Amino acid sequence: MEEERKYMDKNNILADMGNFSILKEEIERMAKKADYEIEHSHMLSVFEWVLRLKPDADLALKIAALGHDIERYDENKVKRENFDSYEKFKRAHAQRSATITSNLMNQYGFNEQIIQKTAFLIANHEVGGEGDVEIIKDADSLSFFDNNVYSYWKTHSSFFKDKIMFMYSRLSTRGKTLFKEIFFKDKIIEEEINKIVQEYEKTTS
Repeated sequence: MEEERKYMDKNNILADMGNFSILKEEIERMAKKADYEIEHSHMLSVFEWVLRLKPDADLALKIAALGHDIERYDENKVKRENFDSYEKFKRAHAQRSATITSNLMNQYGFNEQIIQKTAFLIANHEVGGEGDVEIIKDADSLSFFDNNVYSYWKTHSSFFKDKIMFMYSRLSTRGKTLFKEIFFKDKIIEEEINKIVQEYEKTTS
């Protein structure tokens, strides 16, 4: 009986690993159809940062990296103007992304435990916590600086300082160390970011 259980568990793990490749392709396809091209590169960048932060990341963490912003890829995405606070907007965005990703995982027959963990990670990726949920939050912020910051500078210049403050402030100690290693392609943007970060550090020290 024990051998049979181990055999079934092994088969389930192999099935989930096979489904991961299919799910990754599906999420990438959805991301490429998003209103903003940056969504696809951000998704891949967060995935890469997760693997850098935790090379032995499990399936739930990997899928959470891919699906953390999935709700932004369709016309019914959560909009800031429908909420009276940024915090509520972010919470709704995270929860909708968790729901969409969970539904996709169910369709592809993933193990229920993996689905539940993935949903938890995505639902909390904006606020973090302990363990893997902090990994996904750090990866999201680091990807913003590494990937999104250039387009944000062009499209949301009036909110740039607030966004930099927000994304930097939620980095963990380890995340802030890795932030210092990021190479910025645009020196003007780099100088502005460093100025904002220095201001933040002074006000919080």
